[in-house]
Amino acid sequence: MISSTSFTIDQEVTLAPISPTREKHDVSIDPSTKDPGEIPVDTLKVIATQGDETEAKALISIKAMRRKASIQFAVLCMGNFVCGWNAGVVGPLGPRFLEAYHVGYSLLSISFSMMAVGRVFGATTFEYLVDRIGFGAISVTASILVAIGCALQASGVPFPVFVAASFLIGAGNAFLDVGSKAFVASQAGDSTAKMMILSAANGFGATCAPLAATRFALLARWSLVYTISIAFAVITGISQAITFRFRSQGECLKEIGQRPLEIPGDSLKGVSKYKQILHVPAIHLMAFFMFAYSGAQGIIDAWIITFLVEERQGGPNTGYVSTGMYAACAIGPLVMIPLSRKLGGWRAVLLYALLALALELVVWLVPSLIADGVAVSLVQFFLGTILPLVANHVRPVIVAPELFSGAISWISAIAPMGSTVAVFVSGVIASRTGINNLNPLVIALMGLMLVTWVFVPKHRAPPT
Repeated sequence: MISSTSFTIDQEVTLAPISPTREKHDVSIDPSTKDPGEIPVDTLKVIATQGDETEAKALISIKAMRRKASIQFAVLCMGNFVCGWNAGVVGPLGPRFLEAYHVGYSLLSISFSMMAVGRVFGATTFEYLVDRIGFGAISVTASILVAIGCALQASGVPFPVFVAASFLIGAGNAFLDVGSKAFVASQAGDSTAKMMILSAANGFGATCAPLAATRFALLARWSLVYTISIAFAVITGISQAITFRFRSQGECLKEIGQRPLEIPGDSLKGVSKYKQILHVPAIHLMAFFMFAYSGAQGIIDAWIITFLVEERQGGPNTGYVSTGMYAACAIGPLVMIPLSRKLGGWRAVLLYALLALALELVVWLVPSLIADGVAVSLVQFFLGTILPLVANHVRPVIVAPELFSGAISWISAIAPMGSTVAVFVSGVIASRTGINNLNPLVIALMGLMLVTWVFVPKHRAPPT
């Protein structure tokens, strides 16, 4: 039996006129239709078509945002690759610096320290600059600073100018590093994997750099290795200009469907972001942890090749040990993602720091070139995994999301001070007592890392 609400074949369907103010597919049902069940078939088709089109547009929009997010993240990784490359070039060129500029360990350590001073400057001023000129502009500025610094060093300038150029490179590295971490930390969802990938990109750059630096160190114009750094910086700067278009972080986040951080009305009322951050004790503990971390890693990066050559009778190809170190640093964050998620960031940092300390004891106590080369690579494996976990731990201990960027900036400002002090002190120690005595200093700094991290809270603690 056919229901009384069914349509007959020759039933006349009447559509109400569409007013000029309506949407193209806005359809009114004939008011003469008495039974609500008697909706014209053509009307149903139009409504269905309109729903399909809306859904299709939504899917296209989502795909476009995902594609844009992937491009943005790839450009951030390029910036971290440049940071890693700049760090990786230094170690293999250490013995060449001594020969070319006729300086001792103390003066050479000043050159290493000046890059760390530049990082302190960059990290300290990042939050101020990004609020005024925008995330996109500061990203491009970072690449320009790196390109200028590397251009000076590539031209074979006198030693004082070379040292000044290291400051520019350090500042540019800080803008790239802090900017990428702050951008990722400001996004919704679990950012552990993205932080790990950023760190891996940094390690990959540091892995590739010694391959070139070790070859160039054998040439008369060894400083031309910095022309490669210039090329990377220029390519990265162009990519940043095209992708972020000199816009603010909030505008860039909107493009990928991320909701910009909403700052409460009284959040920054009468008080700067940094003053709010200074009232969070956990941030100071994390900053001090990174101070010791950067000190230990800075000594290893700057002196390990010289140590292996002089104390373990390494040959001209010993510089390739740096490649193994930084390869481990790049692989570590990726390989350890599952374990880090299972343990949780806080426990993972504690475990990895303990393992790095044990391996550094091997470097100090075992007089073997091969064993020490493998051990120091494993040290970097775990140290490289620690860095993104610490940056990601900012979110659990900070209450106000608008302070994420400033907190990372503050920690990144304190961390290079450890490298600056440690590298300079290690140069003085090496000059007076021998380079073998640097290992106890690294071990002491790693022990300080462990003690400090025990007092870092695992979960969010509101500002006092």
